[in-house]
Amino acid sequence: MQEFGCSVQEQEEALISPEVLSMCKRIFKILITIFLLAPVMLCPFSARADAGSTPFLGEIRLFAFDFVPNDGVWVPADGQALQIAQYDALYNMLGITYGGDGMNTFAVPNLNGAGSANPWGAGKGRYFIAAYGVYPDSGTDTFDTINPYLGEIRLFMYSPATPIPKGWRQCNGDVMPVSGNTALYTLLSTAYGGDTTNFALPDLRGLEPVPGSRYCICTDGYFPFSATKETYALPTVYTGEIRLFAIRADASASTPPAGWLRCDGQSLSASAYSRLSSLLGTLYGGGGSTFNLPNLDGGANPSNPWGVTNLGTYCIVADEQYAILPSP
Repeated sequence: MQEFGCSVQEQEEALISPEVLSMCKRIFKILITIFLLAPVMLCPFSARADAGSTPFLGEIRLFAFDFVPNDGVWVPADGQALQIAQYDALYNMLGITYGGDGMNTFAVPNLNGAGSANPWGAGKGRYFIAAYGVYPDSGTDTFDTINPYLGEIRLFMYSPATPIPKGWRQCNGDVMPVSGNTALYTLLSTAYGGDTTNFALPDLRGLEPVPGSRYCICTDGYFPFSATKETYALPTVYTGEIRLFAIRADASASTPPAGWLRCDGQSLSASAYSRLSSLLGTLYGGGGSTFNLPNLDGGANPSNPWGVTNLGTYCIVADEQYAILPSP
């Protein structure tokens, strides 16, 4: 049927302008973010382990504690076999690269235990892989749900066919123009190459802890201010969670974001950091009124992928106010 020279379909399409469609998409993203973060925002001071953090599917993170966070998202990256029927999305990403029969089971990579990528061996911190999460999409803006920090590096179990998420770049030494990327340049400068016109991203090819994984750096995220807590990002991370930042260790810009501390083995007051102390105890040293952070910058257990240098730094979540306190 036509009216005024246009079909009904054409009239309906004309009613939805690009501006209205864009506004609807923004509203939808806000609603999704509220749905994901509402449990934490309503109770930011309590141990909301069930609220969880929203990772990318197949993302691997290092935690300084040894138990699985009670949110149903993470499974230990210890080579175990999982049921395809229960973790079909992760299976579609990994296949049987790390084991399994491909009919009922598949395996996750093993980064834990003696002789593996875990810098401490069994019984302390552990690597976990996100069995559920946001599927990586190079065309979809996931900033509002993932809440990353600019310059942070994450380890993804992505095959070459899997797209790198929007706002992230593989750590392969690519050169980026300073113009349009001044915030990231402030953090990296020419530590990884380049000049005042173009600067290089870190190159971590060949340094991945397990075949099939890729290091990616966030090029569009919250600037890691050391004096101001990012109250959108912190409620989506766990106390005791560890992340790698590409910020150079010899510059003032390398100070960790507020709520984070450098993993350099430093001793802390148990009363000042009661949450983190309750998770770590004396696993990494200390006693009485103090406890130590894990050392990932050098010493007995260096794990910095560049070696003991002024490039990059591991940081641990020590926030006492907003971060999620995990429970077994």
